[in-house]
Amino acid sequence: MDTVTFLLDYAPRHWGTRDDMFSALGAALGERGLQPLFAFSKAIPSEVERGYRSRGAEVRVIDASLGLGHMRRSLAEVMRHGHIALGQIRFFKLHTTATWVLRLMPVRQIVLTDAESGLLHATGWRRRLLQLRARLMSRPASRVVGISEFVRERALSLGVPADKLTVVPNGVDTTRFRPDPQARERLRRRIAVDSDELLLLTAASLVPFKHVEDIVRSCAELVRRRVRFRLLVAGDGPLAGSLERLAGTLGVSDRVHWLGSVPDPAPLMQGCDLFLLASVGEAFGNVLTEAMACGAPVVASRSGGICEVVEDGKSGRLVPPGNPGAFADAVEELAAAPGTRREMGWRGRQRAEAEFGLDRFVRRTLAVYHEVAPQIPTG
Repeated sequence: MDTVTFLLDYAPRHWGTRDDMFSALGAALGERGLQPLFAFSKAIPSEVERGYRSRGAEVRVIDASLGLGHMRRSLAEVMRHGHIALGQIRFFKLHTTATWVLRLMPVRQIVLTDAESGLLHATGWRRRLLQLRARLMSRPASRVVGISEFVRERALSLGVPADKLTVVPNGVDTTRFRPDPQARERLRRRIAVDSDELLLLTAASLVPFKHVEDIVRSCAELVRRRVRFRLLVAGDGPLAGSLERLAGTLGVSDRVHWLGSVPDPAPLMQGCDLFLLASVGEAFGNVLTEAMACGAPVVASRSGGICEVVEDGKSGRLVPPGNPGAFADAVEELAAAPGTRREMGWRGRQRAEAEFGLDRFVRRTLAVYHEVAPQIPTG
């Protein structure tokens, strides 16, 4: 049986939206007579592996950090059991050597998905070096897929040919992430907050480009403006300690709840009044589509792929990045307008279903596969 092999520089700690996407795509390939094989960069939890296998996928570990020889030997083992009709590379950087490893196996049809966040600041010789690496390492790829127009434009500026580039936005399971009218009251009881306090939520890795400090600083401004609120922070990372200290310095520790890593953020998104994201250079923002699917209005920075997910004034508010005062302005405005929040939540849900549902993600991805490997049917 022909195999579609996914090389993923990714190893989930628990089942999430990425796994919803990949397993749905794998199931669709299985329905078309192809064997999906997901090669993760590290061992994954047994319950996650069972989730993939239950939908007909094979699971392997191919750790790119062990070197090109390890990757080549592992792929050779895969090819012993079936022809690789297409190789899909994801979560590697645009200048990954994985494209050449696949090409020399040989795998003729390769799709490289660029899902990396970050702004391109390099100039001069550094920028030229990045362009040279990106052109060279993406050369074996039949298609380079950006998960947003923002990512596509960045790849284009690095010299990836326009005729190789396309965009396939991420998808969200709108049956798992859906509104729950009872969730708000359950969450308020869990956190022990008053009925007139606004429940704010951010869910993000605590790393620099997420700029969670801007949200914490906006909290201090909201306190000065006498807006009653609690902020829930779902996520962990290297900046956890410094962010908690910042909250203490600003005098808002009693308003901020640090929840750490949350395996299932849906109940939080269903119960919050506003979802906040302050990232700069976000490639897409899965948490945005998750929150919107749950009916939560969004306040987010006008940066990167966020602008393609959230419609300003419809499903939420977009504010200048790096501006805690602007975040506070938007929260204060929406705190006083529950009807507007409900309308934005409803519009966000409609947008998540119409534009970012799993079925749409699968159809778009299969169309790309069919373009480069016509033996993979779209229907």
